[in-house]
Amino acid sequence: MSSGLQKIDLTSQGFKNDPIPVIRGSQKAGSLIRTKLPLIGKCYLTTTHAATTDLLKGKDRFAMQPKNAGKRDLTWWFNFLPQSMRRLSKNMLTSDEPDHRRLRSLVDQAFHRQSLADLRSRVEELCDAYLDRLESANQDPVDFVSTVARPFPLTVICEMLGIPEKDRPQLMGVFEGMLKSNNLFELIRLLPKFKELTNYFEGLFETVRANPGPGLISALVHAEEDGDQLDKDELMTMVYLLFVAGHETTVHLLSGGLWALEKFPEERERLRKAPAIIETGIDELLRFVSPVMITKPRFAKQDMEFHGTQVRRGEMIIGFLAAANFDEAVFEDPEELNLSRKPNPHTSFGGGIHFCLGFQLARMEGQILFTKLLERYPDVHLAIDPDDVLWYKRFGLRGLSELPVTV
Repeated sequence: MSSGLQKIDLTSQGFKNDPIPVIRGSQKAGSLIRTKLPLIGKCYLTTTHAATTDLLKGKDRFAMQPKNAGKRDLTWWFNFLPQSMRRLSKNMLTSDEPDHRRLRSLVDQAFHRQSLADLRSRVEELCDAYLDRLESANQDPVDFVSTVARPFPLTVICEMLGIPEKDRPQLMGVFEGMLKSNNLFELIRLLPKFKELTNYFEGLFETVRANPGPGLISALVHAEEDGDQLDKDELMTMVYLLFVAGHETTVHLLSGGLWALEKFPEERERLRKAPAIIETGIDELLRFVSPVMITKPRFAKQDMEFHGTQVRRGEMIIGFLAAANFDEAVFEDPEELNLSRKPNPHTSFGGGIHFCLGFQLARMEGQILFTKLLERYPDVHLAIDPDDVLWYKRFGLRGLSELPVTV
């Protein structure tokens, strides 16, 4: 690794549009580089597939919570926020063993009650309904993100959670506001809405506790293992997590995937003529788009040498998932979209004990959407040059704020 801090910009439009120059420059500097990131500060960043997967699977060497690596808790400032927001600082994604295992087992139990095979026909119906909007929008071009890519997976996760249809518009509006927030101050402005959501879900918990019904929320309320159940705060945090994580990656996969197909028209045509290649194609779109570009921070539990670099206990390491997905040592011609790529060990769903809980749902939604889209609208195209699209400024995510298309 080269000495000193490596300057790296993971938020610019240029990087989001074409991350390859930044990725290649980082990889030349070493498997692990020292840098400074917004909100996070000084940290190490993995740049290769090997280093990134080692980090993801290294639960014995790395902790999610800094206190488990001898470091002061970095979320102390959450204590100054209202309780409704403080709850979100402690969740399954930021937990270490044994807390993570306990939470994951209870959520897995609830998830297993939901059959994706049974859900598939409903997801197909919802997909058709939102694709209808492309034609009925009476606009040319029409924004694919707001018309299809965002509301479709949002509705799917509402169905999975068991949120009554009459309550969904209000909830979707608040969550969309949260997801578009780029900083803490914007989130604070949403506090009144946040309180509304908290009150709503607490009421829903009590309703399904007395009268169990379909959906993940009811399953979570009643999930039990060895006499243990999720408490009120854990239920609230888990529902927020499932709502956001259950659709955010999918939104960016659907819009980013269509953008990627436009950049590679030969692959788009292959998919239109042979829809079956979406089975492998969806993983290739996940790899190429890399909707989640970096991991949450991990903290070294002890002094160690990690991929050629001496790391001290308590130091922070972040996995550069996008760099792992374009590693030339693992992927042949990684800068090309190849919908038949196999094997495809991409890292877009993370890895290790924190591997994405909803990966099967995201894959299914993507497979259904792209198959139906090109079947119904074989001439769908971007209304602008692919290099002129507008990306969200949100740090760590690669998502399009809008995508004008003609159908």
